[in-house]
Amino acid sequence: MDRCEQEESNCTGDVGTCYDFQSIVWCYCGKGYHMVNKSCIDVDECQLNLHTCFDYEQCNNSVGSFGCDCKKGYMKDEEDENCIDIDECSDGEAECPDNSVCVNLAGSFECWCSAGFMMDTDNNTCRDVDECQEYADDCDPLTTRCVNNEGDFQCECRTHYEKYDDKHCLGTGNYSLCNQGYMDCDLVTTKCIDVGRGYECECLRDINECVTYPESCHQNTTTCVNTFGSFWCNCLPGLYRISTRECSERAKGYNRTDRDWNPKKIGVYIAFAVLSVLSLTHGIYWIITQEVLEEINEK
Repeated sequence: MDRCEQEESNCTGDVGTCYDFQSIVWCYCGKGYHMVNKSCIDVDECQLNLHTCFDYEQCNNSVGSFGCDCKKGYMKDEEDENCIDIDECSDGEAECPDNSVCVNLAGSFECWCSAGFMMDTDNNTCRDVDECQEYADDCDPLTTRCVNNEGDFQCECRTHYEKYDDKHCLGTGNYSLCNQGYMDCDLVTTKCIDVGRGYECECLRDINECVTYPESCHQNTTTCVNTFGSFWCNCLPGLYRISTRECSERAKGYNRTDRDWNPKKIGVYIAFAVLSVLSLTHGIYWIITQEVLEEINEK
């Protein structure tokens, strides 16, 4: 006698299989079911995390089984097998406010405010950032003033200053640091240049007049000696100076004290040296004629 046919088993419906073996009758629940109080009931694979859905899929329980549907922001591919991301920015589904850009994310998107703007408290408006008011600018406060624009700012030069770069201005006239005497540049070998909020000492390039202009000194009576920013003509042995660039033999009755060491001539030589320095550092040029040299030489 088959006790399964006499309904002595606990199997219900078509979800279980009854087995009658010797003195034992039991019910085997099918896949997707389990025995509870001698009855086969559905297993909720989604709740018990027994499903095989991916993170971008939503598990949906069904009687005796489960299904995996695409989550929001995903859709089935052409083979209707896998879920793929929906690019809301490209298909026009995303709605971002003005002054923002749409950024696609996996299964979603975000609206990022453009540079110079920030998201307002309503999370749906990008408002202008006043960099000047919020001290977010990098304008030089000494030489410029910050002017806010929509989405940006600019640094305007203060009075008596002119533009150096986007963030700094240089003083002009008496407002120049170089002209105010704050610099410690060597006046002989460098030139002061205003830069940004300070100054730089730019090295000057010496010109070797003895090589570049060999005719600077009388070639038969002197030797040329280069100095920084100028040159000097030394008399050859046995000769005496008759001008700054020429020497000759001493004439009979020549008084060394009266001619070679005349204070007026020494003062003229010093003036030449000073003018040479000024021409290099301040752009002051001077011209001395042969007539002047001869007049100095006679004194």
